Amino acid sequence: MKNSSSIISPPSPTGEHPSVCVSSGAALKLAKKYLNKNDKLVDLGCGTKTFMRQMGEYGFYDITGVDGYPYDDTIIRAHLGYEPLPFKDNSLNGVTAWEVLEHLENPHQTLREIKRVLIPGGYFLFSVPNPSHIQSRLEMLLKGTLTRWSDTNDHITVLTKEIVRKKFGAELTLCEISYGVPMFLPLKGKIIGKINRSLPENCLFGAFTMYAFKK
Repeated sequence: MKNSSSIISPPSPTGEHPSVCVSSGAALKLAKKYLNKNDKLVDLGCGTKTFMRQMGEYGFYDITGVDGYPYDDTIIRAHLGYEPLPFKDNSLNGVTAWEVLEHLENPHQTLREIKRVLIPGGYFLFSVPNPSHIQSRLEMLLKGTLTRWSDTNDHITVLTKEIVRKKFGAELTLCEISYGVPMFLPLKGKIIGKINRSLPENCLFGAFTMYAFKK
């Protein structure tokens, strides 16, 4: 495993944008609730390490990034869903994956790998697009399509709350389901922003579903 002490290095100017759950602070809030500062952690699909830097600012320094297309040599390359995670059995206190699983052909294989590398009592925290959002409901009703899983993006797996409970709950213990980044429509502007900020964080308005599981 590579040393993760360089996680506070600046992101590449050409790197990918961080997930909305990360940029909004919702991921950090959930992580601080379940993880301890001396935990050994791994962030799957870490991109330009934005979440890792956020964690480092709060004293979480033992965190390693994993990505299929690492943007620097401190990130471990691994193709999730196709190959084993490059960590020993029962070796990690926590694994995170923010808006990653919807990109995978086989997230269930990745789940089994996460279970393998977590210590007993370790946590898996992750987020996925919320298919129960009001926008998705209206799109399915009116057009029979889901924009967030269209042929113009790389989202290929829909994980409903029921599927996550059924499949992930068979491997790990569900601790929490929450909804991050409330919005009515994904539009910009002061008025829209004010409306979005006033909305409740529930399954109807939360853009993302966030989960905490325990081994």
